[in-house]
Amino acid sequence: MVRLTIAILVVVLSGLAAQAQNSSGPSDNARFTFYRVREVFLRLDVQTGHVSECSWAAAGWTCKVSPDERVTLETEIDQLSANNLALKKELLAHGLALPDGIKPDPPLDERIIGKTRMPAVGWKPVTGYVANVWQRMVDIVANLQRDMFRKG
Repeated sequence: MVRLTIAILVVVLSGLAAQAQNSSGPSDNARFTFYRVREVFLRLDVQTGHVSECSWAAAGWTCKVSPDERVTLETEIDQLSANNLALKKELLAHGLALPDGIKPDPPLDERIIGKTRMPAVGWKPVTGYVANVWQRMVDIVANLQRDMFRKG
C-alpha cells in the first residue's frame, strides 16, 4: 500500500515538474476558475474579474454572465460624493452657510495623514528561495524515481 502511494506521488510530481518546465507562461486554460455551488458552477474570469453562472441544460453547457451590482453601486456612490462636494463648494463660493450639521471638507494635512510609501522589495531573496525549494522538490522526485526503479 505504501509503495502504491509513493508510486502515485512520483507520477503526479513528475507530471507537475514536466508541465512546469515546459510551460512558458500562463496558458488560456488558466484564465478561468470554477466553483461548484449546488447545481451550478460559478466561473471566475481571472483576467477580467467577471463571474458567470454555468450549468448543463438540454442545449448543452451554458454560461450566463452574472450582473455586477458592486460596480454599479460604487459608481453611484462616487457620483453622489462628487455632486455633494460640488454643492458644498458652490454654497461656500456664494458666501452661504452650509446647513446645520454639515461641515466643509477640511484640506488634507500631510502631517496628520503622513505620506504613503511602498517599502522597497528585494526580489533576489524571494526568487532564490523559490528556486531552492523547486530544486529540492526536483531532487526528491528524482531520488524517489531512482529508488522505485531499483526496487522494481
